Amino acid sequence: METLIKVDPGKHMYRWYSVGIQGTLVDGIAVIYGWGSLKSAFQQWRTVRVDTLGEGEKIFGRILAAKMRKGYIQKVK
Repeated sequence: METLIKVDPGKHMYRWYSVGIQGTLVDGIAVIYGWGSLKSAFQQWRTVRVDTLGEGEKIFGRILAAKMRKGYIQKVK
């Protein structure tokens, strides 16, 4: 699971975004992604079922690249 954050106090923006690939009990493999606020309990999660790990890795990479273009940075672990 990779977590990105975007903080801009001037715009009152304190966001996080996570994306990962994992196996599921029913569908095989899925890309799991979620987003929310760093200052509240708000969060939203979605899953995308994929047929192969390669397909999941492509979607994972596209999501990360899109978020980084929008100013998100990797969270320091």
